[in-house]
Amino acid sequence: MKTSALYAGTAALLSLLPSGVLAQVRLPFGRHSAGVQDGHAATTRQRRSFPVPLFSAEGTYVVNATVGTPPQNVSFALTVSADESWVPDAQYCHASYRDCLYGSFNHNESSTFVRPGTGSFSAYYQDDTYAYGDRIRETIGFPGGPSVTNLTMGLAQQTDLWLGVMALGYNDSYSVANIPDRLLAEGLINSTAYSMWLDEEDAVSGQLLLGAVDKSAYDGTLKRISAPRNQHIIEDDTTYTQISNTFDVYIQAVNASKSSDPAVAPLIQNTTAMPLVTIDPTFTISVLPEDLATAMWTLAGATYSETYDAPILPCSYRNNTTAHISLQLDSVGVDGGPVLNVPISDLVLPEDTWTRRIWDYDTDTRVDWCLFGVQSINATSYSSYRNSWTLGAGMLKRQYVVFDLANEDIAMAPVKWLSAQTGPGEDVVPFSTYGAMIPGSTGNTSKCYADDDDCSSSRSSHGSGSGSSSGSDESVELERHYIGMIAGFSVLGAVMLGIAIWGIVQCCRDSNKYGPDGALTEKGSLEPEAASAQNTSASPQQEVGQGETSPPTAREQS
Repeated sequence: MKTSALYAGTAALLSLLPSGVLAQVRLPFGRHSAGVQDGHAATTRQRRSFPVPLFSAEGTYVVNATVGTPPQNVSFALTVSADESWVPDAQYCHASYRDCLYGSFNHNESSTFVRPGTGSFSAYYQDDTYAYGDRIRETIGFPGGPSVTNLTMGLAQQTDLWLGVMALGYNDSYSVANIPDRLLAEGLINSTAYSMWLDEEDAVSGQLLLGAVDKSAYDGTLKRISAPRNQHIIEDDTTYTQISNTFDVYIQAVNASKSSDPAVAPLIQNTTAMPLVTIDPTFTISVLPEDLATAMWTLAGATYSETYDAPILPCSYRNNTTAHISLQLDSVGVDGGPVLNVPISDLVLPEDTWTRRIWDYDTDTRVDWCLFGVQSINATSYSSYRNSWTLGAGMLKRQYVVFDLANEDIAMAPVKWLSAQTGPGEDVVPFSTYGAMIPGSTGNTSKCYADDDDCSSSRSSHGSGSGSSSGSDESVELERHYIGMIAGFSVLGAVMLGIAIWGIVQCCRDSNKYGPDGALTEKGSLEPEAASAQNTSASPQQEVGQGETSPPTAREQS
């Protein structure tokens, strides 16, 4: 299914250009280590709602960019679960003690600023942060890369975040073009799809590659699964509601081990509790149902803290634990969906994101405690989640992830750290056209992709997923059905055309034999003699138009 239909026509025209014109856009991202010791980098509202907001420079990943002409430097928090980007309004930054530490935008100093008059902008996120303001159009530029013109985005005058957000998710119902759409429309990428991965195990920096995949950055083969947009209603405690369209898949199995032994066992016995989860490596934490989350706390040695309303554990556990979990998505088995092998140490948030120094009475010393990056709806004050589960940064740390908005697919493979890469360097393969299959991926074969020469035959050859044969048979039967319908309509059309021609010929013959009203004679309306008499003794002329007269015909008189 092609979800960015708004720009499919543009993509078709762009596909006629030389392939060198359409390639990829690479954006590096990273985490700012501002530190949040004792909550000094969190607002009062954020401390009440949760220790670490999902969108913060300390916890999430940030892209440096520019806005306006001449360019003004701004940092944007990445998200794949929202569709509209925004930037803080410089004129309102002093409303927060943060004072827009990560940049803002002054529209009075930009020659490309446009306020299109399409209504106000508003955003509300699952960590209870929000932004309100005007909707604008501006140019956004990437250092060392291209600029995107006429991007519709928000200019926030009210927010408790004061950090711009770069949205890469599915378009909302009103179809305002987001960054992937604008890159497609301007010929900088071939399809609305992108890859995300981390550079090293320390998770400090990574790469966002729009319009392509880098085969040198992952091991094995990309496993492709369907991730149709799923609407989540995000609500605050009052009346504000916002719909978020996200990449969602089912967890099919969760296994675990307390040691480094690769042999694992089911983490919980209730297999019916496997949830539908949003895949979002830009989320600081993961949020799972209570039975799954608490089982992971026990495995990690985390303790739920009433004081901080979150599970915490000594930061030293990160270096001492050998426990790990294994999650399989979409379907189970060798030919099933991607398997995420996650060391428990990956789920302990780094000290520069969240840490508390707590007195340990047993050792009579102060111990640094870290936040465990798996939360539960029943153990946090995230009122806006409402049974919306997420696999966040820690769970996806070791995955190379491709998000394909055009086909509503994702694909994953184990990431290859920069230090482990060998050979000539990057091996980038752009999407060949709008709606093309994720390059080099295997998996679901039930879809038709734009780069399939013959959908019916390609279904049996693309990917390793199950159901290829049945899908091909169904395709053949469907084609036969349509061919039969077309043939039937063609015969019917020929018959109707013949009847029409016969009728015209007969009408002409009757007209020659009986005069202009001969056809009515056959229907019993008038006898031939009466028709002739009425034509010769017509009544006085009647007005039929402006200054035009005409004798009434036999049809009119009858």
